[in-house]
Amino acid sequence: MKRVCYLLLAILLLTACNSGQKLSMKDIIEAFDNKGIKLIDKNEHVNYFELNGKKAITYKLDNGENISIYLFNSEKNRIKGLDDFNKQASKYDMPVPSIYEVENVLILYWYNGETGSATQYDATITEAVEALAIMFNS
Repeated sequence: MKRVCYLLLAILLLTACNSGQKLSMKDIIEAFDNKGIKLIDKNEHVNYFELNGKKAITYKLDNGENISIYLFNSEKNRIKGLDDFNKQASKYDMPVPSIYEVENVLILYWYNGETGSATQYDATITEAVEALAIMFNS
């Protein structure tokens, strides 16, 4: 009976540890770097929105566009952050960025051009986000 209790406790602890896992900025930078996008120049002068209590870390890309990365404590908080963005953005007449979500991370790609137009980095960012999802789930 004690062995069963210890086994159940071990399974519970392993499950709890895994569910607390979240992506870090290091993970994101590495995934983007692997796809050829260098996130090295933090753009301290640009801060678009505070979402669900979090400020973005914004980087300037080599083509002058910006990418804002929000790291939340959980996927649930990331979802609330996106809801917050949609509420705040609806108040303004502004270009809408491409939005990417993976686990606890929300990424806004502020590209040049019309909303929904072809961009230089959309496909590559999508690949990096997909790589992050695979890494997180493995």
